[in-house]
Amino acid sequence: MKLGCSTLIYGLWSQDDALAGIKMAGFDALELCSTEGMGFHLWPERTNVPVLRRKIAEMGLIVESIGAAGNNPFDDNPNSRFRQLMRVGGELGAKAITAGSGGSSGNAEDMKRSAEGFNKLVKDAKENGIKVSIKPHVGAVVHNSDSALEFMQMVDAEWIGLNVDPSHLWRGQPTWEAGEVAIPKLAKYLVTARLRDTKGHQQGIGPVETQVPGGGEMDLQACMDAYKKVPGLEIVTTEIVGTAHWPLDKIQNEVAKPTHDYLRKLV
Repeated sequence: MKLGCSTLIYGLWSQDDALAGIKMAGFDALELCSTEGMGFHLWPERTNVPVLRRKIAEMGLIVESIGAAGNNPFDDNPNSRFRQLMRVGGELGAKAITAGSGGSSGNAEDMKRSAEGFNKLVKDAKENGIKVSIKPHVGAVVHNSDSALEFMQMVDAEWIGLNVDPSHLWRGQPTWEAGEVAIPKLAKYLVTARLRDTKGHQQGIGPVETQVPGGGEMDLQACMDAYKKVPGLEIVTTEIVGTAHWPLDKIQNEVAKPTHDYLRKLV
């Protein structure tokens, strides 16, 4: 199993800083994010894709996915920013573009609108050879195993799948799920995998220190073991929030490197 790191960890630092940090920490792959205010490391409208692709390849890294949270996937403009990111992702060799479902948990109309909206992206997904990977997210219409499975019955599962992050399932309300229990249920539709820690079942993710593997209460070994059994899954990626304004050396030494080292022991 290869390990990936989201550039989200490197917050407002540059693309070069993020790539260098991910390589230095020892990761094999990355999620290249384009999320303003949190992790803005890809600008589809002004990216020289061949140069970026070559730079990433020369570092020995793989682009696992494009992180598109914060970009509207339901904008029908054929040149919407989300579709631009899909095109760039395809050119970079990313297997997926990640997003949230939107909507509110338990709202049937939101579920219908979300499924219809993502189905409109299937044509673009086919053209660019990139799948749309939806994260079950605390508070969203797709938020746990049951809602994720319901959603997958409403979309084109050949091009739309799931971005599973057990820390969101662990914090699901009013009930919560352990990742090692949920992952096998969702394995058929799993496109991208995430792994970080968390403490408690409160809705908020908590401080950075409890997201770093080993700082929370989740059974990460059991989650990784469940991921290993998912057919075709080759990369597990970590995504930690709250470091956007941290000094670069603090991100590297207190988040990226210890996260890699902890997860490497699990694979």
